[in-house]
Amino acid sequence: MTGNSERWTVAIVGGSLAGLAAALELRRVTNADITVFEQTAGRLEGRGAGIVMQSEIEALLSISHISPATVSVPLVERQLLHRHSPPRVFTQPQTMTAWDTLYRAFRGALRDVVY
Repeated sequence: MTGNSERWTVAIVGGSLAGLAAALELRRVTNADITVFEQTAGRLEGRGAGIVMQSEIEALLSISHISPATVSVPLVERQLLHRHSPPRVFTQPQTMTAWDTLYRAFRGALRDVVY
C-alpha cells in the first residue's frame, strides 16, 4: 500500500490455483498478512490435468520471480485422433503446463503465507 503504513489482514477462501494466484498478486501489491483457507484436508498436487499456458499466467509467474520456462514445455504440433478417420498432425505451436506443476510453483512462492 503506497504511502500508507496500515497493515491489512486478508483471508482468501479457496486454496486452489485461483486462490494462490490471488495471494501472489495481493502479496506483491500490499503489505498484508495473508491466510489462505482450503477445505480439502489432503494434498492438492494430484488434481487437474495438462493446460495451455496463458499469457496472464506467464506474467504472474514472471512478476513472482518464477521462470515460466521452469513450469512449462513448448509444443510445435498437435495430433487429432478420430475413430472414423486416420490421425492428422498439424502445426500449432503453444506452451503447455500442468495443474499440478502450477500448484507446486505457486505454493512454493508463498512460503511466507499461512495456508
